[in-house]
Amino acid sequence: MATFRRSRHRAGTRYKRRGVDEAGKCANYVETEQIVGHGPHQVAFTQVRGSVPVYWSQPGYKYRPPPRLDKGEAETRLAFEKHFEEEVGCYGPVCIVNLVEQSGKERVIWDAYTQHVLAYNSPQLVYATFDFHEYCRGMH
Repeated sequence: MATFRRSRHRAGTRYKRRGVDEAGKCANYVETEQIVGHGPHQVAFTQVRGSVPVYWSQPGYKYRPPPRLDKGEAETRLAFEKHFEEEVGCYGPVCIVNLVEQSGKERVIWDAYTQHVLAYNSPQLVYATFDFHEYCRGMH
């Protein structure tokens, strides 16, 4: 069985709602819980996904407008820390998988995310990057 819970905080359409707010809430945040049972045994796995928890946006109406950072490092750090304090408080240790493209237009977001994770330096966070588009380039 799978259950999906979409947050009421910062919900919006793709390209219109991005990043994090002052309370540490990420845009388009979804929790997915998978429960598998066999006989009397059950196991559960929970994963969450959402927009990168830094202040950023993609202004404009064209397809895939270039992202931009909207606030400075100090302001972003506060919201970023609120976000992960809540995540760790709710779920315990967190494994972050950064799926942002590591080159091209999205590099500015990838850099900001990586810098904030490294500066936060929490033993409760494990950080991994995976450039899906680079990995799957040429596959059809």
